[in-house]
Amino acid sequence: MVNPKANSGKTGSFIKNNEDLITRYLGEVEFCYLSEDESLSEIASSKTQEFNCIVACGGDGTARNVASGLVHSQSVLGLLPLGSGNDFAKMFGLSSDLELNLKVLKAQKVIQIDAAKVNDEYFFNTLGLGFDGQTNYYASRFKNVKGNLKYVLAGLKTLIKAKSFRVTLKSEHFTRNFESMMLVFANGKWEGGKYFISPFSQNDDGKLELISIKPINIISLAYEFIRLSSGSTLRKQIIEQHYITDCEISIDERVHVHADGEILKQDTKFEIRIIPGSLQVITAE
Repeated sequence: MVNPKANSGKTGSFIKNNEDLITRYLGEVEFCYLSEDESLSEIASSKTQEFNCIVACGGDGTARNVASGLVHSQSVLGLLPLGSGNDFAKMFGLSSDLELNLKVLKAQKVIQIDAAKVNDEYFFNTLGLGFDGQTNYYASRFKNVKGNLKYVLAGLKTLIKAKSFRVTLKSEHFTRNFESMMLVFANGKWEGGKYFISPFSQNDDGKLELISIKPINIISLAYEFIRLSSGSTLRKQIIEQHYITDCEISIDERVHVHADGEILKQDTKFEIRIIPGSLQVITAE
């Protein structure tokens, strides 16, 4: 399943130019090029009746939408990462090398991972609210900027407007009221192409890691952003961490939200839960 709009519109032509190579590695395949008004998740769900493996060709948004149609199905998700970030694909040892990724697909080593849901939307890597969500919102508007650079520029723009918000978190085991500048629910380790946001997250352990940045001044926040941009992790003294399986979040104002880099509707209330072992994925590791 090909999202021609991924990677600034280059993915469609890239796959077309490599159809012979893909067929040589994988045998009989059907290429499905999506038009603008078609739903990736709906088509992926319908294809589970015909195919035992459905390959998402594009970035994290394409992977999220295709995977959403495969949850609880017998079909396996394959990935050809061709987007700007490809954070989800990193969790499976995939790279930017097409032939290496085709060899992984051909080997068909399959694992089961967890899906997660926020309200009615699936996510598989990270869900971000506040600073994180706003950064992805700005990145989505930089249409002419390629790769990781757009996330760096978006982060710098978000710094100017950064502010904290009041959060009420209710889970099965605890209730917390606190101030935060950013909430991340992580099922994977990376986001934004290179930000090592949750080093200990595993997508098959039946839980999400919640990372909250405490209220800090703009200079301190800029310092953390620079650290993340250089490959470091957030300092422990400026974050609060919890592991959860489900929770309800209430925020005192509408915040920007992203799910695997895709912008969701701004809101103040969120129900979040993990769905253990509900997706089969081909992995290199």
